[in-house]
Amino acid sequence: MNLDKSSSNQYQQPSALRVCLDQVKPFIVSFSLDSKGSRILQNSIVLAEQSTREIVFQQLFPYSQHLMKNQFANFVLQEFFNYDPLQSLVIEIIGSDIYYTRYSLIEMNAMQNQSSTTEVTKPAPSPKMNWSKVDYMKYRDESFVLRLACLMKDRMIDLSFDKHSCRVVQRSLELLPFDVSTQLIQELQPCIILAVNDHNANHVIQKIVRTQPPNSFLFLLEALADIHVVKEILTNQFSCRVVQHIIDNSPVTMSGTLIRTLINQSNDLVTSSYGNYIMQKIILSSYPNASRDILVALSGRIAELCLHKYSSNVIEKICEYGTDADRRSIINEFMRFQGGSQVMKQHPIVSLLLDTYANYVVQKVLICCGVELRESLCRIIINNAQILSSSMHWRHIITSLNKVAGSISDQHLRQQVLNLVSSNARYLRGTTFPTGNSDTDSRLSPRDFFTQ
Repeated sequence: MNLDKSSSNQYQQPSALRVCLDQVKPFIVSFSLDSKGSRILQNSIVLAEQSTREIVFQQLFPYSQHLMKNQFANFVLQEFFNYDPLQSLVIEIIGSDIYYTRYSLIEMNAMQNQSSTTEVTKPAPSPKMNWSKVDYMKYRDESFVLRLACLMKDRMIDLSFDKHSCRVVQRSLELLPFDVSTQLIQELQPCIILAVNDHNANHVIQKIVRTQPPNSFLFLLEALADIHVVKEILTNQFSCRVVQHIIDNSPVTMSGTLIRTLINQSNDLVTSSYGNYIMQKIILSSYPNASRDILVALSGRIAELCLHKYSSNVIEKICEYGTDADRRSIINEFMRFQGGSQVMKQHPIVSLLLDTYANYVVQKVLICCGVELRESLCRIIINNAQILSSSMHWRHIITSLNKVAGSISDQHLRQQVLNLVSSNARYLRGTTFPTGNSDTDSRLSPRDFFTQ
């Protein structure tokens, strides 16, 4: 059957559509269970009037518990949510600037004051319905999602762990008033860790964290803060995603205990293929002195961790978003580094620059650090240029030098850097770099590149 609406006038006019639905009314449930029939119903719901949608919904409602778990019928039920009275109400109220935020007024003022005095800014919370200003119960008999929520009650665990019904649950959480959704969320408390680690239920938990007020899932924060649970997180990609969303969407006053527990386990998390993303989220969060606390936890191993594929990303993130004191402490550990070099007479920084992963960390420090530390690193690179030039990472080092050359205050050192960059201009094809005049830059012509 051709599903293209433009190919038939039957699906273009609402009047014709109503006749079509009347004809298939006894078979609506069977249609929803079929691949093509499900698509026909979804298209019909889009074109139908609200009264016609109500007729279709009433036919499906008695079987909704089973339809939510069906691979085709669950999409039909989700389509009703796009035309739920609560959906239009949310749009109307958000449009009038009356909305709920995840943070209290005191916390929002504190965030605004912090963003005005520091360079770190946190994204504004997404708008959400202020249900305290709306009598939503008058829509109880009209709202599709409120009626389905009655069927979800006492069945949230079963629905959240199912491959198809978890999608319906997620869409419901976007629309349900908070007092209704909170009752459903509380049903997950007995198996919350299983849900966090589950292939399907973890998406429901992520939706809860992103759309619901933190007070409704405090039990989740308490469960994840357990040291034994943190060790499980290291090997599970789903729980790592949940923790990242918690760090992004929960105020520090509520997630602080969890973050402190994670920082205490930094040595294990930074080397984990999933856990390293959690540590990077913590560095980007508003948690006070996060970079410094992580460096303290990793003290004595920072240079070694830079040689690791995953932990090098965490150290690089600290170099980018930490303070200059953090970057200096990293360099101090680099200077004491004795491993990773085949020739022990090499400078420790040179050994790291020759490494596949650590060279990116050193480059990030070079770009982000203060002038004094930057000039020290430039001298080390210039003095060991012959060794470094044979490395496969030499072109990246030259690119980094090109970026910082204009900020070097020592004129003699700056000229040395410029000479080194110019002699390796073939690695900067199409790149603009300083020429010695701080006010003007020049671009090499194609002829210059091929005549090096």
